[in-house]
Amino acid sequence: MAYSPSKASLFCFCCRLFENANSSNAPKFYSTDGFNTWWKLNPKVANHGLSAQHNEHFCKWKDLEKRLRKEQTIDKKKNKIYCHRKLNNGMKF
Repeated sequence: MAYSPSKASLFCFCCRLFENANSSNAPKFYSTDGFNTWWKLNPKVANHGLSAQHNEHFCKWKDLEKRLRKEQTIDKKKNKIYCHRKLNNGMKF
């Protein structure tokens, strides 16, 4: 969870990262407003952590984190292909 002082709201980091916040059915933890009804916080955080959407976004986040550490992102692969083509074609950069 991540707290935004400017919005005085709580957000789920991985869900905010991968969910379309403008979606009409986006839960409060994903939305651009965040979660700010503090008196209802306790059951909502636990329920959110058990939701299928959260688990999907958490897995995507951890997968991305692992690929970034191993430098296996699509940008890295595209750059390698680009450089390989340039070298094989004898072109200047």
